[in-house]
Amino acid sequence: MSQGLLEQVESQGANKYKISQTGREFLQAYKTFSTFADNFGLTI
Repeated sequence: MSQGLLEQVESQGANKYKISQTGREFLQAYKTFSTFADNFGLTI
């Protein structure tokens, strides 16, 4: 949460978490880089 990748939402007295827009962008960038690395035989 401190990185801004998750958002905390209180619902019916319980804390729930959802992926923020920044989190979605991070996951997309990670997927892109992972695919790039795989194409060159690299592991991350």
